[in-house]
Amino acid sequence: MALAVTSMPRPSELLGLAWDAVDLDDDIMAIWQKQIKVGTCAVLADGTKTEDSAALIALAPWVIDLLRVWCK
Repeated sequence: MALAVTSMPRPSELLGLAWDAVDLDDDIMAIWQKQIKVGTCAVLADGTKTEDSAALIALAPWVIDLLRVWCK
C-alpha cells in the first residue's frame, strides 16, 4: 500500500512489479511491465499503458525502510 500511495503507479503496474525492479540502495523502482487479465488468467506483459509510463520512480525514505523490514 505504501508504494501505491507514494509513487502512484497504475494498479496493473503495481501488480506487475518485480522485486528486481526495486533498488533499495538507490531508493528507486522501475516500472517496465504490468499484469493483465487474459481470459481467466493473470499474465505479466512487458511494457506499460503508455510509453511515458515506463520510468524510474524515486521512493520515499520511509517506504524504503518498510520494504527493508518486510523483505528480511
